[in-house]
Amino acid sequence: MPSPLENDHIDIWLLPIEGWNFTNLEGRQLNQLLSEKEQCRFQRFRPPRKKTEFIASRLLLRHLLSTYTECDVLNTEAVPDGMGRPFWFENNRATDLFFSLSHTKNMVCCALSRHQEIGCDIESLQPRKYLQELAERVFSEQEHNYYQQLPLQSQSEFFYRSWTLKEAFIKALGQGLRIPLTSLSFTYMAHLGKTFVVSPKQLGSNWTSRPYFFQSCQPTPGYSLGIATPIKAASINIIDAQLTTGNSIRAMKRADSQSHNLPS
Repeated sequence: MPSPLENDHIDIWLLPIEGWNFTNLEGRQLNQLLSEKEQCRFQRFRPPRKKTEFIASRLLLRHLLSTYTECDVLNTEAVPDGMGRPFWFENNRATDLFFSLSHTKNMVCCALSRHQEIGCDIESLQPRKYLQELAERVFSEQEHNYYQQLPLQSQSEFFYRSWTLKEAFIKALGQGLRIPLTSLSFTYMAHLGKTFVVSPKQLGSNWTSRPYFFQSCQPTPGYSLGIATPIKAASINIIDAQLTTGNSIRAMKRADSQSHNLPS
């Protein structure tokens, strides 16, 4: 039986991949893991790190399919809609499980919800040589003014928080590059803590007619995670995962097993 996932719950899986190498998978295993379209995408990647991230993300997605659904994994694949947002289809029929995938240095992340959109974005809190230049491409004018007034040690934290929240919101809507990052501003919520609700007017009425609920946190040291969803008062459960020597995935119990709650 598939694992339950209530309508107002969000599960977020974190899969560290540092030191893991996809080359220990045999060719036959790769063929079973990837669809024809995914194999074409995989072949286009050049850096080994990108290939490793792609394969690890597919292992995680297949594991989540078998955990949360009764779908035939070999006949289910992620198919993008007209906006580029991926949905799971089994034999050309959409499932009721929404997901959002993100990866960064040595980490793959996937958020899951039942019946409602979900967006997540994770970034490594690594020092960036061109952080100031990148901030100009990410921030609104209001955010940039706020950012410049922050103490130096607080600038990086605010940058990653704003960036991941924007990416999560864009993923949840499935709009991609149609929404410029600079058109969104999270300055006014910077002092409100980890959870907040934003009205359509504050987000820009052209993007959505529903309020969105956001959370920003550091789910594990060295990483910033942003979550966006229209699910009211969602309960968020963060699950640590581990790749075994046999290339399967095992869920681990978190030391801080408490759930997070978005505001009502």
